[in-house]
Amino acid sequence: MTGHGKEHKAKRKPSPTKPSTSGNPRRDAFADDIDNADGWTSTAALLCSIFELPDLSTRSGLKKVHKNFLEIYKRLDNAYTRNIENDRIVGGIVGIYAKMCADSLLRDRLFKQDFLSKIFPLLDRPSCCYVVLEALCNVTHHGGAEVRLAIAKKASPLIRLLEEQPNNTETCELAIVVLSHVGLAVVNNEAPPDPKLKKALEIPALLRVMVDQLKKPTATRHLIGHAFAFITGAAQHCSEEMFACPLVVDLLVASLRSEDMRTRCAAFAGITDLCIARCEEDCMLSDPRVRLAALQRGFPPHLDRALMAYGPERIDTTIWLNVSAQYQKAMMRVAQDRDMYTLGQTLAQLIPKVEHSIGAGAYQTQDPRTGKFEIDDMGMPFKTWGDALPMCAESIRTTHPDEADMLDCKYLVTQGRQPDAHIIALRAIKRSPLNGFFYYICSLTGDEADGLRMAKKGLKCPHLTNYVRFGLLYRAVEHAGLMGIRTLQGSMGDRNKWVEGSAFVKSAWEDAKLFAEKAPPDTRNMKNALYWYNLLSFVLHGFEISADLHELEFGIGALQIADDITVFFSEKQPSKTRMRLSHELVMKRMASAAKDWDKIVEHCATQTLPGDADATSTQNTKLEDNLAAWLDEMHLDGDDGEDSSHDHCLHGQGHGSDQQERITKVDNNDLELYRCSWCRNPSAALKKCSSCGRARYCDGGCQKAHWKKHKRFCKAT
Repeated sequence: MTGHGKEHKAKRKPSPTKPSTSGNPRRDAFADDIDNADGWTSTAALLCSIFELPDLSTRSGLKKVHKNFLEIYKRLDNAYTRNIENDRIVGGIVGIYAKMCADSLLRDRLFKQDFLSKIFPLLDRPSCCYVVLEALCNVTHHGGAEVRLAIAKKASPLIRLLEEQPNNTETCELAIVVLSHVGLAVVNNEAPPDPKLKKALEIPALLRVMVDQLKKPTATRHLIGHAFAFITGAAQHCSEEMFACPLVVDLLVASLRSEDMRTRCAAFAGITDLCIARCEEDCMLSDPRVRLAALQRGFPPHLDRALMAYGPERIDTTIWLNVSAQYQKAMMRVAQDRDMYTLGQTLAQLIPKVEHSIGAGAYQTQDPRTGKFEIDDMGMPFKTWGDALPMCAESIRTTHPDEADMLDCKYLVTQGRQPDAHIIALRAIKRSPLNGFFYYICSLTGDEADGLRMAKKGLKCPHLTNYVRFGLLYRAVEHAGLMGIRTLQGSMGDRNKWVEGSAFVKSAWEDAKLFAEKAPPDTRNMKNALYWYNLLSFVLHGFEISADLHELEFGIGALQIADDITVFFSEKQPSKTRMRLSHELVMKRMASAAKDWDKIVEHCATQTLPGDADATSTQNTKLEDNLAAWLDEMHLDGDDGEDSSHDHCLHGQGHGSDQQERITKVDNNDLELYRCSWCRNPSAALKKCSSCGRARYCDGGCQKAHWKKHKRFCKAT
């Protein structure tokens, strides 16, 4: 519908009357025409015609408003003031203001005129409430952060509407859409929200009314989508309020079993964000004395069975004991023969065998007078044994450059200087591209994409020790998992981005599964890999997992063994990391969460829903007709092409509809387009084989390594 409205061209346009000099403003002559208009859309169109406004549905029309803004605003504001008691006129003018807000510059100018102070009081008028809420939806849909934050300060009346009119479907849906838009502007940021703005949102009350509305059978997909978006977006900075409202937490947990993969991904992100405030760093270091004391006591029967089944000679504990003995023997020998060259060769052989190959040791002598043991360098050029690594590296660099770089990298990592180690490892890879240890060092630092690429390339190297192999595998899990969830969250309807993110998640899940099946039960990262495996199972296959979680029996059982091994060796409970708390939350609450929310989650994922936001509500009156469509209408064809830029809503293409297709899972053929044909690294930056156009590679190195296997297929193609 155009701004001036064709049906009114033949009618006389009553000119607005001047205000009366008496105490009461006179009724404008056009008021009768407005009172007889058929619905809000006709009301707004008639007012546009009366005030001779340009077509507000085109960019060129909005440009004309720019040029004459003060004059047009004065006309509208005077009419608003004169007819303040006429709900139809003031409501129609509010609709016109909202239409103007599609243009960011006009929106800012309207807000400088204190637009909000005119529309919020109208919420108390039953006949104006709908048009005000539609206007706020449109404004917050197009509005930038400043506008949304300004409306967030006035959230209280909207929450009161939800509390006082819980059965008014249209009112509740629109209010929740507005509150979701403005609430996310406050709390969905990396930085903590402004305390005053957060208080204005009344988070506890807002969560309660959202839960109440989500529980109603009349809840539309649009309402559910916006409420869910707010809950997942607010999880990090409103975690305490959410834990105080268990139904909100259970909604996130239950949503992991939705048929819609987008919902499962958002729920995963919300749950992990929810646990940030309560998590702690992973304690990686273990006291070797406590570990040895535990070994002297012996393993409990169930742990003994698990370790024996894997192979006692292959578990990390056995390898660590052997390496520790060789390490101490080498350090004792060098104190006698002063042969740093031989020591360097020995240590370089031990480093790739186990993580804690270089222990924190030192020579000690006993003071004959006090009887106390004191650190003594024994005439060596170092005091602590770890400080011997750079000296050993220099002694063997000429004849064994790879081993020298391994010693340097190990030393720098133990000193917390991973970036420096990364530089050395990159240089070493150019010289020795098949040495997996250097890829492992590179996977520890740098950005996630580079770390993932290095981990995947390293896994293709020959002769990997278990320590290096599973170290690379875990780095691939963590990098791909984080990148996948982040990419999926930012896909915003972009199918290519969605497939790319799914490729990352699938890669992380496959590697976590392989780690859980093949790594020693006592390896350090077993717990972390199992957190990823179990939780990503929901992201990929949540709709196939039962509420009793019996499909995850392997992962849950393996994690219990890994937990018991941690307690056995450290005499402490596993660290409450973000992933562990997230995992515990899901496993403990899934059964009860499913009882409360399964029907709602299923209802939300269904494509055709009763009371869908795309359909006309059964409770709509003539006044409420298709105002939302008129507000969203924007004709770009035939325009001058100048962009009146505006921000987009986080939840779809318009506040009145949700056109996104449900995604249960992504086709494997699509995922293959984002996987390197050689190292299986997931990436959006792969290069096609120039001959066949089907194989894809990270770089020339991967293509060259794959050529022997690929050339027959490539030539046949």
